[in-house]
Amino acid sequence: AGLKQLGKSFGKSAEKLAENATGATRVQSQKYAKNAGRELLDSGIVGFADDAEKIAQKAGAKIRDSEIQIDNALKALDKKGVQVSQDDIVNALELRINDLKKDPSMSDVVRNLEQRVLDITATGQSKVALSSAEQIKRGFNRMAKNWQDPEKGQAGKVAYLAYRDAVEAAAKKADPAIADTFIKAKKTFGLLTPIENAAASRARQ
Repeated sequence: AGLKQLGKSFGKSAEKLAENATGATRVQSQKYAKNAGRELLDSGIVGFADDAEKIAQKAGAKIRDSEIQIDNALKALDKKGVQVSQDDIVNALELRINDLKKDPSMSDVVRNLEQRVLDITATGQSKVALSSAEQIKRGFNRMAKNWQDPEKGQAGKVAYLAYRDAVEAAAKKADPAIADTFIKAKKTFGLLTPIENAAASRARQ
């Protein structure tokens, strides 16, 4: 039992060292996924004697691979005629709005979300191609990172999650194999982007 626990301790130390090797500042490391250290080791992005520049290069190469996989998956699903129902997304957002209305402190978030619903319905499109829904999702994700307007950011996050879930559900229903590749590639992209940014920044220094 003692050896097993010791092994876990060494594993955690190695994972922490892998994260430290990227040269991330405290603020930058806060953007890392919880399993970032383990992923860096398992994927070989952090190897013996690798400096920040080498890590940035390895992470960048995997990010580019994931972007190609995402793009190919979207093209394949569009070719199959896969669409996402914006009406269903609006319904999901309205349910979330009604839930948030129970909390008076969320009134600004509710108003922002109601505006997002109006923006979606104003397009006049009840269904959009899966790649279009993915682009809209990315736009809301950028909105979610608006630290200067927290209420707008929170509303953007709710809309982003609604589109993400709808896109992934439509992909899985149409072609589980393509959907699996698509979702895994997105996770890789999301995991490695802050790592590449941090390592590249340290390398420049």
